Amino acid sequence: MTKTILTEEKKNIQNQVMWNRLLSVVEEQGQTLIRTAFSPIVRECGDISAGVFDLEGRMMAQAVTGTPGHVNSMAESVKGIKISTHYLRHTAITLALELGEPLQKVQAYARHASANTTVRYFHDQRLLEKNPTDTLPAL
Repeated sequence: MTKTILTEEKKNIQNQVMWNRLLSVVEEQGQTLIRTAFSPIVRECGDISAGVFDLEGRMMAQAVTGTPGHVNSMAESVKGIKISTHYLRHTAITLALELGEPLQKVQAYARHASANTTVRYFHDQRLLEKNPTDTLPAL
């Protein structure tokens, strides 16, 4: 009997930890939207919504920051999208390169054996014209 209670308590603690993490993710999304916005409506009034949805468009968590008015359109926009973790990995690597992170750092993050593999993630023609080793520190 005690073993079952401990297992249930442990499950409740794990759920609460994951819930807190999820809320912190959506709050960070909202704060990032406000911090990086070009619109004064967003920056000054906080007219944004941030949330995490499942693939069916059901909200899992919503940021306290912002206004809830955009929730329905956000839910509709994610319905049926099939995104894999591999796609997210490609996106993160591409963004890091486009934001000017050193090639060597991105290569290590991506766990690529060769810098030539990492360079393939450049999608901006202007970046392709640069020498990708320009941002490498001197060895």
